[in-house]
Amino acid sequence: MISTLSVIIPVLNSAEFLPACIASLLPYKDKLQIIAVDGGSLDGSEHILRAHPEILLIKSSPGRARQMNAGAARAHAKAFLFLHSDTFLEGDWFSEIAKLLEDKDTAMGAFKFAIDKKGLSYSLITLGTRFRSYAFNLPYGDQAYFMRSSLFEKLGGFKEQSLMEDMDLVQRAAQHGKIQSLRLRAFTSARAWETDGPWKRSLSNWFIYQQYRMGLRSGDELASAYYHQPTALGVFCKQPTPGKVKTRLGKGIGHEAAAKIYSRLVQHTCKIIKQIPGRLTTYFFFDPPGEKESIQLWLGLEKKLVPQAPGDLGERILKAFEFSQSRGHQMTLLIGTDCPGLNPEIIRKAQTLLEKVDVVLGPASDGGYYLIGAKGPHPELFNDMAWSTNTVLSETLKRIKTMGLTQGLLPTLDDLDTPEDLHIHQKTFGFLRGGSNAPFPLQERP
Repeated sequence: MISTLSVIIPVLNSAEFLPACIASLLPYKDKLQIIAVDGGSLDGSEHILRAHPEILLIKSSPGRARQMNAGAARAHAKAFLFLHSDTFLEGDWFSEIAKLLEDKDTAMGAFKFAIDKKGLSYSLITLGTRFRSYAFNLPYGDQAYFMRSSLFEKLGGFKEQSLMEDMDLVQRAAQHGKIQSLRLRAFTSARAWETDGPWKRSLSNWFIYQQYRMGLRSGDELASAYYHQPTALGVFCKQPTPGKVKTRLGKGIGHEAAAKIYSRLVQHTCKIIKQIPGRLTTYFFFDPPGEKESIQLWLGLEKKLVPQAPGDLGERILKAFEFSQSRGHQMTLLIGTDCPGLNPEIIRKAQTLLEKVDVVLGPASDGGYYLIGAKGPHPELFNDMAWSTNTVLSETLKRIKTMGLTQGLLPTLDDLDTPEDLHIHQKTFGFLRGGSNAPFPLQERP
């Protein structure tokens, strides 16, 4: 019987699910080596993991197969358990794994599939998945695989492909023994089914699974279909604290008044986002990171909030693109909240342009840009840039040309940064004028 087990958890923006995952491991922490492999989370996952000294946290480039291989390289137990970060285990699972691995004919084991949400649709999906797992002897990765470390090493670990790395490992392990199932369940998050709709996601999974099983398409080829998401729209915003936002404007009209103007600009941005035709997934990249609860109350609890990364503006923009890509978005638009003239038509035009070119820019009249869109992260566009100068746009265009990328330009808009800007914009945009309906408590902080 095994006496210790290395648990390897690939993590990427999993803060919502990690507490339950970790809680299911802690009763056996004296028998476990717990390794979490973070692929570049921005949502506080690292903070949660560092609060548990019994967890070894290592870093890796994103990609579930790549992360699990990196964790296995640091593991020292004679058996490995690969546990997804949005999954938790029930019952005396350690003893059950140990008993099953006593059988020398067992190559690999997995838990029963379960979804952490009740309802007829989810019950039927669970039954269908269990039937597929038993009928074809091919459990999914979110059923938590476990196997002896010697076999994992013999197989060469996971193939570092974008999708179906779990099925590939099972197929290869089956050539060395039985694939067994525990009677205990691994509960996985319903997030994917909630996002796409239970039946649409299930049919998509089945179609992709069949294509891979029959050898029609590779895991990398199927990844684009599996992870396809609408265009992402990222909004950079700050908590409207007097003296922390619109400081140039505040020097002329007072910091409390400037914070109220900023609050109205953000609310205006929220309104135009709702009017954009077509499908967009919107993320609000907020600052400071520790104010998530108050920002949720301000913007609305339904908003998808992601803390801005540390560093200068270029580092924060780059991390936002990387976050979007990690969520499966093939195109990403990023905007600020400084342009009263931004409207749904401009954002829709940016989305249409980005289908044809590599980078889209919305020029600002002060020499910067109010919008940037791209099909992936391009660090060269953001590193060592002289931000907050009138050369940002021209330098970005120069870099785009040097990199051999194609670009599209949107109409030029004015930012609102100074009292003179406010005077001009108030004539056109009524939401900037007077009123005491600011949606956020705006008291100076001590």
